[in-house]
Amino acid sequence: MAIVDEAAFLAWVAERYPTEVETVVITRARPAWQSSFLTGVASRGEPACDDQGETVPGLEWRPGGDFGGISLRVDATTKALIGTHADEIVAGLRPLELPSEVSL
Repeated sequence: MAIVDEAAFLAWVAERYPTEVETVVITRARPAWQSSFLTGVASRGEPACDDQGETVPGLEWRPGGDFGGISLRVDATTKALIGTHADEIVAGLRPLELPSEVSL
């Protein structure tokens, strides 16, 4: 199930289940400022310090940055095979695991 209209769903929940609605307040650095500031800190390397040379707590220098994910591009045959496996998993005909080998 996917929520496609957050406001409509929230209004419905608030009316029928008012105790299940919460308001969350987030305290954080403004994203645009943080991005700019961290770029400057990164340009100075280790140790993490501001433009006045003061060490900034809570930061760690990671050369190359953090791992952000991986993307694979597969051909149509492999895509169809993966789709078939997914359909079989959903139908309960196959355990939730990837095949040990794929023949193309």
